[in-house]
Amino acid sequence: MFIRASDKFALSLKSRSEAGNQHIGLARRGRR
Repeated sequence: MFIRASDKFALSLKSRSEAGNQHIGLARRGRR
């Protein structure tokens, strides 16, 4: 249960960070 919860939490953080990176990359491209 604990491992599953931590994995789910890590997965959500990873997906959020990846989405943020993609958004930043698009913003940089748009500015350039």
